[in-house]
Amino acid sequence: MNQGRSRAEHILKALETNATYKDWPDAITYCTDKKNISISYEQLIYRAKRWAKALSSSASSGDRVLIFMSAGLDFFAAFYACLYLGAIAVPLPRPQGAGKKDALKAVIKDAMPSAVITNYDVISFDSDLRDNLVIFTVMELDSEYELLTDITLDPDAIMVLQYTSGSTGMPKAVAIDNNNLLSNSYSIGRAFEHSANTQGLVWLPPYHDMGLVGGVIHPLVEGFRTGILCPFKFMQKPSRWLRAISELKVNTSGGPNFAFAECVKRIKNQDIEGVDLSSWDLAFVGAEPIRYEVLHQFSERFSSINFNRDAFFPCYGLAEATLLVSGGPKIAALKIQEGDGKHLLDSGFTINGCSVVIVDPHCLQPVADGEEGEIWVHGNNVSRGYWNNPDASQASFNARLLGDPKTYLRTGDNGYFVDGRLVVTGRIKDLIIIRGVNHHPEDIERSSMDAAPELWGMANAAISVNINNEENLILVQEVTPLSDVSSIKEKIKLIVFQVHGINLHDCIFVKQRSLPKTSSGKVKRYHTQQLYYQSKLLTLNIG
Repeated sequence: MNQGRSRAEHILKALETNATYKDWPDAITYCTDKKNISISYEQLIYRAKRWAKALSSSASSGDRVLIFMSAGLDFFAAFYACLYLGAIAVPLPRPQGAGKKDALKAVIKDAMPSAVITNYDVISFDSDLRDNLVIFTVMELDSEYELLTDITLDPDAIMVLQYTSGSTGMPKAVAIDNNNLLSNSYSIGRAFEHSANTQGLVWLPPYHDMGLVGGVIHPLVEGFRTGILCPFKFMQKPSRWLRAISELKVNTSGGPNFAFAECVKRIKNQDIEGVDLSSWDLAFVGAEPIRYEVLHQFSERFSSINFNRDAFFPCYGLAEATLLVSGGPKIAALKIQEGDGKHLLDSGFTINGCSVVIVDPHCLQPVADGEEGEIWVHGNNVSRGYWNNPDASQASFNARLLGDPKTYLRTGDNGYFVDGRLVVTGRIKDLIIIRGVNHHPEDIERSSMDAAPELWGMANAAISVNINNEENLILVQEVTPLSDVSSIKEKIKLIVFQVHGINLHDCIFVKQRSLPKTSSGKVKRYHTQQLYYQSKLLTLNIG
């Protein structure tokens, strides 16, 4: 972070300050297989003000504007156009499938947007969206040649509705204001040790907190170059991520735990010929809990192209805290925390301007260091609450400790501290209780993958189901059609019993990539459980 420059009080002021003395034609680079496309900060500001002028015909300050955009330079223009207008940006994934369209309808009812910005084919959208909302396409916005000049910068204004990924239920909108974004951005810069010389790269979707704050906001606030890779391109061919890091000489990039597993599983030697990862000195990984085995395999696999395992930067965060809660320090050996047969990596120290306490969720009092409890967060990065949802906001954002006037965010995550470092163990709502004993589903899922080599990197979900008024453990496991499922099932049952002392009621095999997941790649266990009860799991029919 540039320690010599005073902090701006508004995101747009930070962006414009950087534009005045950083005349980089490649400030933002969109990476493609053919030719990279770059723009400067100044060009982005000019385009955003034009788009804001076009939007002003249908939206004004405080109105919500949906952003349906694929990752790329258009998304940057749309997002900052909303900010210049004073509108609240609502970035969303493109609705695909009946379930996604139902969720979209619920979001529209909740957000009550005045307009939509999209670079998708409008005809493909549901008629409810086409008929009832004002839709602006990129072509229409680019036809505006005037700039918005009536700009009022309110440092306390809500800027984003960040709809949560819904890993435990229907999505809720986190209302994030300018101060949340600036505070967390500066804290990220300090923890990650970013500077004007940093080159970033993000492939995460911009409607996800890690992609939006880490890729669209933070680099422009801090004033360093950033690259963008389409999430679909990464999922299609993970080697594109490593190749882009090499080509742009990226210092900082990362993603959820599954991204590193995908690289290990799917990248072939010929895919990375000529790739050099020596510039990559901070590889953040943020899906909790972080699996040491995955990072170890990644570092072993790619050390031949100069990946340094000391670059790994485990961290923890959530949308309700804007993004980052803990992480670092940079260039520190991975710390393995062992206990109860588990191997977990800690998520570093609490970031500047934020405090974390571990609380017994029953008596609502702090626990001793080393004891597990719910993670509570207080700080400027904690958002105001959920949009238009006072009951949920009260339950999650207004927790108090006895004798402490501060309010805390109840994350719903379990964890503990070791020597000041936060270890995240899993979601409270995902806990599996069999015969009065708590089991973390992540532990069962991790053990199950050791049953057969072909399971490594495949998604699975350990869920508790009620059968004849008794809780039973079921594992839903993705496999390929060529898998010997009969043999694998017996091995999984044996290993679950040996490691966890549980009799696995059943192991259900489903098609690869069919388990419901959040935008960051986490399996939705609650959703999987509901699909089981509804007999809607996409089971694999193998003779």
